Amino acid sequence: MSRWLILCHRHASADHQLEQCEREFIGARSIPPMKHIGSPSVSFSSRRSMVVLCPFTSRLSLLFSTVSLTTVMPETISAPSTEQSPTSITSEAVRFFAPRHYHQSLWLPANNKHERLRLTFPTTANFEDESLPAVLFAGPMFDTRYSALTFNKLAGEIGVRVICVDRPGLGGATPVNIEQRIDVWLEAVPAILARLGVKHVSLLSHSAGTLDSLNMLSRLRHILDPKVPYAAFLAPWVHNDHSNVALTKIIANLPTGAFSYWSGLSKFVNQSIMPVSGWSGGVISSVSGLFSEQTGTINDSEAAAQEKYGVSKAVEDQIDTLQGKYVFTEGMSDANDEALLCGKKVGGWGACEDYMKFIEQLCLDERARRSEGKLRVRLHFAASDVMIGEGGRKYFEKCWNQDGVAEVVDVRSRVWPETNHDSVSLEFRKGAIRPIFEEIRRLHDEARARGT
Repeated sequence: MSRWLILCHRHASADHQLEQCEREFIGARSIPPMKHIGSPSVSFSSRRSMVVLCPFTSRLSLLFSTVSLTTVMPETISAPSTEQSPTSITSEAVRFFAPRHYHQSLWLPANNKHERLRLTFPTTANFEDESLPAVLFAGPMFDTRYSALTFNKLAGEIGVRVICVDRPGLGGATPVNIEQRIDVWLEAVPAILARLGVKHVSLLSHSAGTLDSLNMLSRLRHILDPKVPYAAFLAPWVHNDHSNVALTKIIANLPTGAFSYWSGLSKFVNQSIMPVSGWSGGVISSVSGLFSEQTGTINDSEAAAQEKYGVSKAVEDQIDTLQGKYVFTEGMSDANDEALLCGKKVGGWGACEDYMKFIEQLCLDERARRSEGKLRVRLHFAASDVMIGEGGRKYFEKCWNQDGVAEVVDVRSRVWPETNHDSVSLEFRKGAIRPIFEEIRRLHDEARARGT
């Protein structure tokens, strides 16, 4: 019977336990020696067993400073307990991070523009079902592959597969120069899709991920399903030149050198003030919440915890706390560059430097492409968004409503009541994620039924 060896908080000697793992792992007939913890993936498996050991971290003891090894059955991973001790809550939360599909990696070969780069990415647990449509998620500022934890249960219920990707210098991905960030993303995505055996995806982005999705629409348009090409934008990122929001105006006017401390500020906010809740990109809106009132806070009830993770509220809280720790331990070296790029302090936005001109060119390309299906673009806005405000929403909608767009692109826009910049994606009952997944699945099924 298959067993998973996972990490739980207890003892201090990680190195000793690593050796113990090699000696005592039940069912593993051949376990390679763990000489280099910083390898692309320190997970290893036998035919009937699996072990996950702090993937993508240069030192095991940094991520799990107090750990012990516990053998658990896979089917118990997401089963909530009615009465839980602090130890069982922590153990259940740690087990949540163990499945190997959350910790995948590959190497992008060196070329004349960059050195050999490690790419890290997760998928949802249902990814082996090739009959389901695939969704590629480009997350908000500072987002990492752990977004897949938030999507996993909902994606399984609706029947979509989700891929998330660590941007350079985040999670386990190799850092690159800020000028290369978008180009490396565009090179990484086809390599990851090829590794996963996926030809076509629907695009989904949140906040800063808008830059990635727009550039993919320009340069990787072929990865969209030709029958039902689809791109959804959640709380899309709009530069302060057009949004004129007070908070982002302050950030935009900071000297470039001030961003050297951005990752430290992010860590402080996420771990000391408002721990991450599924995303690692909510630090700016979290800071804003300290100084101004926001509407549409995320539902933190027992029912919401069951809906999102299938666990108790106590375990959900621990998952969110651990996620913040793991994100910053694995690596946030390029978090400063994320902020610089979004603020246009350094580097460019590639094909979408000017949204209005970009969409004008996109429509020309769509007209020439004559795809089997009309490109569907969905715009989802929060009712109260401290990042782009009403000005940013109106500008983004104006870009997509310019003359000539409707002929080649099916654009629909919606504002979600009682949501903010984060909850429009995190709140499954009030936000947009569930309807987006449902529409992607419905369009996919309709195309199959037509035999196209």
